[in-house]
Amino acid sequence: MSKHNAQEVLNIVENMLLESETKPRWMNRYKIEDVCDELSIFDWWNDYLSKSQLKDMRKFLKEAIKLGYTGYVCFKVGATGCANGMWAHKAESTNGYSPKGEALYKSFTPSYNYWSVCDVNGAWVPAGDDEYDSIKTVKQLEEYITNMSIITEEKEMEENMDALNSKTVKELRTEAKAQGIKNASKMKKDELVALLAGVTTVEISKVHMYAFTGMYIGEFDAEVRDGKIIVNTARKGELVFDLTTGKEITASKARYANRVERA
Repeated sequence: MSKHNAQEVLNIVENMLLESETKPRWMNRYKIEDVCDELSIFDWWNDYLSKSQLKDMRKFLKEAIKLGYTGYVCFKVGATGCANGMWAHKAESTNGYSPKGEALYKSFTPSYNYWSVCDVNGAWVPAGDDEYDSIKTVKQLEEYITNMSIITEEKEMEENMDALNSKTVKELRTEAKAQGIKNASKMKKDELVALLAGVTTVEISKVHMYAFTGMYIGEFDAEVRDGKIIVNTARKGELVFDLTTGKEITASKARYANRVERA
């Protein structure tokens, strides 16, 4: 674990606050040049770090850890506004400096009481004159990070799907086989792409169903949902089949399981 990660610094802050309880009020501060290294304070204007600033750091670090920003942290103390604040990263530092990627920021200054978030591409958000101070509460921060994660995942999924769609059926079947996916040789391109991309819902228009004896039963409408083939029949209602083997999961006994193949 690298130096100056969120939990390490939080432990030090907690100990300093506990220690301050036994000191006279006029001694409830620390000379910054004496504690800057262990607290990862990289710049400061004031000579001393106050107890209230330590409490702000503790609150910030606890929220950062809760939200998954457990990597490198650093602080700038004594200036005003946005030049005076706290940073927490998801990644740990390898060189003693802030790593690239996702991060949180909050100012020490009470009048700048809002959060900023750095996304995976290094862009600080919210951006714009009307939105930069829109994340004022922890609840708003949690909602924003959740939405940002969803957007990132959707973008990654889209890029992965595009890359898979650019491959031939032969290439997809080879990749599926290497991943241990059975019956890949019988699958069509959109089904292979969905499986390799981890998509749990994809439309399948038709399947051929066979009885456990091998007798052909007929053609049915079907879809892939939650990693399974779902077939609706007039006689037995909804039947569920394994996506890779095509065998029925809802059969009363395994030996009586029907089987489907994509039409």
